[in-house]
Amino acid sequence: MVAERELISASDRAIPALTEALKSTSRDLRGFAAATLLEINKGNEVAIRTMRDLLLDPQEGPQGRQNAAFRLMWSDQGIDILTGLLKHPDTIVRRCVIFAFDELTELTEIPKQVNKAIPIIRELLKDNDEVVRGMAEEVLEQIKHRPRK
Repeated sequence: MVAERELISASDRAIPALTEALKSTSRDLRGFAAATLLEINKGNEVAIRTMRDLLLDPQEGPQGRQNAAFRLMWSDQGIDILTGLLKHPDTIVRRCVIFAFDELTELTEIPKQVNKAIPIIRELLKDNDEVVRGMAEEVLEQIKHRPRK
C-alpha cells in the first residue's frame, strides 16, 4: 500500500515504469501496475485493456477477475467494455460484470453510460445462472430509484 501511494503521488514520473510493468509475465504485477495507472489516470487505455484481459483470463482467480471488473467501472471506456461483456459465454465473467454494475447502481448518481446496458441487463433476467439473474433484477431495481448523471 505504501508503494502504491508513492507511485500515485509520483504521478506522471511513475507512468513509464508502470507501463513497462504491464508487460510482465506476472498477472499480479500486471494487475498492480494497471490498478495504479488507473488511480493516476482513469482513462489510461493500456491499463484499461490490461484490466479487461485480467477479467477475461480463466487462469486468474475469481477475486482477481472481480477486482478487474471493479477497476473498469470507474471510466466511461471501462463501463463500455463491461457492457460488452454482459453476454460473455463465461459465467464467471458475467457474474463479475453484473456485480460491477451493482456497485455502479449503488452510487448516488448512476453514470449515464449505464443506460446503454439496461436492455442487456433486462435480457440477463433470463440468464441460465441464478446469481446473474438475481443480480440483474437487483441492478434494474436500483436503476429505477437513483438519478442518473
